Amino acid sequence: NADNWSLASAPTSDSSLDPTQIINAGSKTVTMDAPTPAVNRSVRALTISAPAGFTNTLLIVDLAGGAAFSASRAVTVNAGGVLQVTNSTLSLLGSFDVAGGNLTLDSGVIDTTPNLVDVRVGRISGATGSVTLNGGTLMCFGFRLGELGGSTGVCTINGGTLLSSSVVSVGELLNAPGTLNLLAGELIATNDLTKVGN
Repeated sequence: NADNWSLASAPTSDSSLDPTQIINAGSKTVTMDAPTPAVNRSVRALTISAPAGFTNTLLIVDLAGGAAFSASRAVTVNAGGVLQVTNSTLSLLGSFDVAGGNLTLDSGVIDTTPNLVDVRVGRISGATGSVTLNGGTLMCFGFRLGELGGSTGVCTINGGTLLSSSVVSVGELLNAPGTLNLLAGELIATNDLTKVGN
């Protein structure tokens, strides 16, 4: 609903407010699904977070193929933020940081490879960023868990595929632990180093 946005219109790639933000108090879920107009399926930058005690979720469901969601600049999921993807395609062309919130991929595709973008998990000191793959494919240039001193990065693969075409790094930085739980599905890292600790 356009009235729920601060500019009284749903965000687009031409919105004057950049980044698009889902950050205010009060727990809520913003849903982007098949009825969402095509013009609202593309933004420049995006930030999802919430004040302490609240959770803000962006649920992207049933946006596959030509109906994909795209962001041309930085996408950041901070503390209190959740990005959940089900049966959808996301094309992310700028940086992608799960800095202190949660990314869940149930099914579909998240692709950061066109501009060689890393997925960085855990980039806020004192916070934990987490990625959960239940199905689908997360395609990225590099995948890094624990990317700032004092932060923690966690990835749990329950199904689906994490495909990194460059470095996979788990807890490489000082005081930035990383945990990778591979319970089912697969992790494919084909073209560069895999680092665990340093």
